[in-house]
Amino acid sequence: MAPSANASGVVVTFYNAEKATLAGVELEGILNLGRFSESLDKFTLGANATFMYTDVKRSEDQFKTERPDGYTNDQLHRRGLQGAAPYTINGDLKYEYKNSKNFSKTFSLVYNVSGSKIYAVGGSGSDNYYERPFHQLDFVYQNQIDKNWNVKFRVQNILNSKYRVELGDNNYYTMNTNGNYSLNNYFNGVTFNFTVGYTF
Repeated sequence: MAPSANASGVVVTFYNAEKATLAGVELEGILNLGRFSESLDKFTLGANATFMYTDVKRSEDQFKTERPDGYTNDQLHRRGLQGAAPYTINGDLKYEYKNSKNFSKTFSLVYNVSGSKIYAVGGSGSDNYYERPFHQLDFVYQNQIDKNWNVKFRVQNILNSKYRVELGDNNYYTMNTNGNYSLNNYFNGVTFNFTVGYTF
């Protein structure tokens, strides 16, 4: 974000970096709970985790926007890629039942969260704005009625977590925010969705 004379005091603009470094690792596993008890044979537990490191080498346009007065380019804080989360974790608990015709019916709880990531790069001495972790839990029901018809029911964001975009606390200057660090701060609400599908 860069200073502006408009009503909000800032303007959102875009500049390409000179280059960026990205490294990460992804881990994934699926466990059939039937290994512990035959009564749990239709349950599976899955998990996926990604951990990522990013580092941006700023372009001259970015230096001009981000560099505060009195600082040199070498004094700017290291920062990662905008939109890149340091970690993402997914998990699901699924119950699957197949009838005598081998058509499946599944019930799933699906969880997702990502670490704080840059929503907008700060300018003129301010830290970046960060999209804070959002814990999402969904319930999904799927039923393959026959070879053509299927139904799907989903409840999204059961936890009704708050979506937050906040100014970081690594500013170059002391900033008077009057205790308000939020750019966005609201509840998304719980969403219900039901679909009927037909495959030709």
